[in-house]
Amino acid sequence: MSSTQKTRRLSLPLSDRDEADLEALRRAPEVLETLPGNVSEKSSDAALLHAVVEMGFQRIREFHMDLQYAHIAVEIQDSRDSRRKRATQRPRGTAGPQ
Repeated sequence: MSSTQKTRRLSLPLSDRDEADLEALRRAPEVLETLPGNVSEKSSDAALLHAVVEMGFQRIREFHMDLQYAHIAVEIQDSRDSRRKRATQRPRGTAGPQ
């Protein structure tokens, strides 16, 4: 972490289910290697939880970008459909200069 980053430590209550999920992650090396931060089965709870939170934020950003791309695709398709509709409604020979 660079010295310019601000770090805040928060208290985070974990349910029994949260604890079980973290332990399951800790015992799954194939999952641990997909998490950011080079966590391992020997990493602290805080490091493991931080990696999970980072991955969650990354997935949320990716989901948001996917939604934006889908919105752009709909706008492009609507624009094409609108141009096609106008072109088919225009009398022949009035398409403008060639």
